Amino acid sequence: MEHLRVGRLSVGGSNLFASYILPPMLAEYMRKYPSIDISLSEASTKDLEKKMFDGNLDFVMDNYAFSPTLYERHFFREEHLLLAVPASFSSNRGLERFRLSASEIREGLHLLGDADCPPLSAFAAEPFLLLRSGNDTRERSERLFERAKISPHVLLKLDQQVTAYRIACYGMGISFVTDTLVRQAKDDGALWFYRLDEDLSRREIYFYRKRNRYLTRAMEEFIRMFETQRCS
Repeated sequence: MEHLRVGRLSVGGSNLFASYILPPMLAEYMRKYPSIDISLSEASTKDLEKKMFDGNLDFVMDNYAFSPTLYERHFFREEHLLLAVPASFSSNRGLERFRLSASEIREGLHLLGDADCPPLSAFAAEPFLLLRSGNDTRERSERLFERAKISPHVLLKLDQQVTAYRIACYGMGISFVTDTLVRQAKDDGALWFYRLDEDLSRREIYFYRKRNRYLTRAMEEFIRMFETQRCS
């Protein structure tokens, strides 16, 4: 166990993290420590927290604020919530100075200090694709609607951000997505992206683990690896 020739590591994340962020990290870990038995779980935030609390997961990657009394957290990176609007929607007209393409998001133009965000009320007449209750994206979207004093027409409630993004690409509605997803997803020019109020759009991604649980050598090395990646 000391030399990582035997051991286990179990990590969980939402569809987005399990599809795009965790695989290359775990692949690198497996190359360094091929004898470690690794498992990856994909589920909702609620289910992931239960598995971690029950001891079935060592780490959960999430942007939701888990209880600090129950869980230790390790910072991974910052991300920003964006409004993804089908390019065919008439609400885009007149907002040319605000809108950004996926390639511009990848270049980080939405992070520039002089980048503006349009009033959310400009999209009040459009249909929205929201995530179901129980995750950070849904909570922030509700606060944004309250701030803008609008009651959105919710076309669909979905479980995963990736699903909402893909449906938005087909022109069915507006979704709230992160720059984490936009950087990873295929760009077919179907969407325009808009910044949102900074205090509600900026958030952190953490690896969580249960407090007072024994920290194995396999877990220690995983923490060391992603902290090294973060600083590189």
